[in-house]
Amino acid sequence: WQQAERYLADALEAMERVLGDDHPETLKVMHALGLVYWNRRKFDLSIPLYQRLVDLRSRRFGDAHAETQSARANLAVNYQDAGRDEDALPLLEASVRDESLVDEGYKSMLRPRLAQVYEALQMYDKATSLHLENVARCRQQHGDKHGLTGRAFYLLGQNLLAQDRCAEAEPVLRESLAIRQQLFPSTWLASNLMSLLGEALAGQNKFSEAESLLVEGYQGLEQHRNTIPEASRTEYLKQALQRIIDLYVAWNQPDKATSWQAKMDQLPP
Repeated sequence: WQQAERYLADALEAMERVLGDDHPETLKVMHALGLVYWNRRKFDLSIPLYQRLVDLRSRRFGDAHAETQSARANLAVNYQDAGRDEDALPLLEASVRDESLVDEGYKSMLRPRLAQVYEALQMYDKATSLHLENVARCRQQHGDKHGLTGRAFYLLGQNLLAQDRCAEAEPVLRESLAIRQQLFPSTWLASNLMSLLGEALAGQNKFSEAESLLVEGYQGLEQHRNTIPEASRTEYLKQALQRIIDLYVAWNQPDKATSWQAKMDQLPP
């Protein structure tokens, strides 16, 4: 990525000088450089570049043109990943809701993002509705056992857990876990879902079944920890451990809670 960034930055500078900043080929390179900045999490560079790209494409092609709307959707993604959910919200809503904007394949990626922005802004009813819509679309387009359908169930289950709707989350997470165990057995993805399902059971005081899933889920995450994305590895492990600690606190087993807290304390901050 570093080499690509250097090459594209040099190319953009040359093309702006020779062709102009709103030439179609210049705009393509600007978009490519924005993707590199985004992949490298350089939001201080990617966001102003995409803001500029939206303005230039709007001037060149018109505000409703697919190229302009694609740039606006990419800007929304950058806002969200930079933690600027309030800025991302109107752009994502426009991209997802207006049937004339953005191709359907891209929308399938944007819908879960919009739901996550709703959740970040504590607009849970809107998020739940969008997750349910996404599950229905994935089942219709890909079938009940497809990986994208499993992910849609996973995101809906997380949403329900965040609202303490554990009884509703349980069958959703079971469905997602069954798909992931079939498609991705013995992976951290399946282990993380075990942990989430354990949380849903613990929230219904089904402590014995929850214990088995929570412990097995955490052990699976530990076993496959090197395959978890590095940026979120510690967070996944901490969440799994916290679910176990919360279980034993609720189950009135303080010694076990203390033992697992010791494991938590060994993780980096």
